[in-house]
Amino acid sequence: MLTKKISVAGPLVRECICSRATSREPATVRQAKRKTSSEAQQRMNAKYSWEKLEMMLAANFVPGDLVVTLTFDDDHLPPDRKTAAARLKKFRAELAKLRSRKDAELRMIWTLENKSDAGRWHVHLAINRTQDGDRIISKAWDHGRIMMQLIYDQGKCQRLAAYLTKTPLTDKRLKESHYMASRNLPIPKPKQKIIRWKPFVKIRPPEGWFLDKESYIEGINPVTGYMFREYAYLRSRRD
Repeated sequence: MLTKKISVAGPLVRECICSRATSREPATVRQAKRKTSSEAQQRMNAKYSWEKLEMMLAANFVPGDLVVTLTFDDDHLPPDRKTAAARLKKFRAELAKLRSRKDAELRMIWTLENKSDAGRWHVHLAINRTQDGDRIISKAWDHGRIMMQLIYDQGKCQRLAAYLTKTPLTDKRLKESHYMASRNLPIPKPKQKIIRWKPFVKIRPPEGWFLDKESYIEGINPVTGYMFREYAYLRSRRD
């Protein structure tokens, strides 16, 4: 028997089918699983991290919201992470204050990055767009250049989530990076049900949805040793 987890977030449905853990496994099998390399575990953690962020993005942001990059010019280049983080914190406080004057909710995900070679700190944001939102962001940030584009110009949520959750393990150019999010970004809880495995059965998306072929993965989980299958549906756009 298998467990099927179904997560629904706005225009995204993610399904995962995996073998159920059992206490009847021989001790030798359980011991082998515990010896899984730390790198494999880190890669699985990175995968879970971007999948979680993908659901958060899909549930809380819509086409028209923004992906923003904040840079530091030479005159404002921070000497260390502590200084860069302090300036980012000040920006967030100023942005929240300016938005509150217009009764506009602030939904934001951000990551502070530093490339090991260049040593230049910069910030990536996903932020909901409001009236005069572009001007407000420009007013709140005075440490360097600001680059903005519509959130879905980056591609599907999966690609943006993978970009925002980069780590030195997944991107060797990075010295350090870690994303954070405002508290008003709920993630829908997945529903679970027990099913029987049906190999090679064609996946049939519901009417009005299509299979994201890039999301399809089937194999053996390197950490648990169990078979799994994952895929996502995307809502068809209505032009």
